[in-house]
Amino acid sequence: MKQIIPYFTMDRCEEAISFYQTVFGGEIRHKSYGKDVPGFEGFPDKLIHAELHIDQNLIFFFNDLQLKEMTHGNTLIIGLECDTKEELLRYMEILQIGGRVEMEVANMFWGATHAKVEDKFGYMWELNYTHDLA
Repeated sequence: MKQIIPYFTMDRCEEAISFYQTVFGGEIRHKSYGKDVPGFEGFPDKLIHAELHIDQNLIFFFNDLQLKEMTHGNTLIIGLECDTKEELLRYMEILQIGGRVEMEVANMFWGATHAKVEDKFGYMWELNYTHDLA
């Protein structure tokens, strides 16, 4: 398998991709607006699909305006293994803006610093930094 790519479906795609770029950095590529996407011509200025490239990672965003209602469930949690505790703290600080902290930053029994936060779009993030146990 080459890569697993998270695909966020939401109705605030333009806002979300800018927010996540603020959180994680990276480069926004491949923006497609309704005027260029078959079936979405009625939404010419809405961002329908975009990609956020972060180092070797990739996140897709899709604005499915044809859905009647979007419901966030509790079946998906996005886990991030951070390079440093400082990186974890930075992500936590930004992701909680407009969202809610599910679990405060804490040292865990498995040798990691860990936290859990739901962002303003309703997505749950588990942030982890595994300590160097050498």
